[in-house]
Amino acid sequence: LKKVEREKGELEREAQEHYAQHAAGAGGLDAADVQEEYARIKAQVAEKTSKLASERDTAATQLKSDEDELRSAQAAGDALRNRAEQLKTQASEAKAKAEGLAKEAQEAQATLKARQKEISKSAEVVRRNT
Repeated sequence: LKKVEREKGELEREAQEHYAQHAAGAGGLDAADVQEEYARIKAQVAEKTSKLASERDTAATQLKSDEDELRSAQAAGDALRNRAEQLKTQASEAKAKAEGLAKEAQEAQATLKARQKEISKSAEVVRRNT
């Protein structure tokens, strides 16, 4: 926008200078020719201003689209990080549960061995006494 305003100002100054030169008789043109030239230059300024404004609008639209896309990508990234954290927590919980079950299994095996020893001793006692 600043570029548009700067170029508009430059073209208007150029038109004013041109008009002033012709008005002073430096160009050898009459007042109608000077007015025509001034109108032509003013039309160029308007056309260039319009073109630059259109380019600015296009750039603004693209920027908004890019910002929307970035926000969407950031949201997707956040969702993936959250899901990864959930999976990490679930894995940690599953590991703790598996460790607990393994400990229970070891205790059950130790109890079974102890019970088997008792049964063997009892069977040995019964055989001796019979």
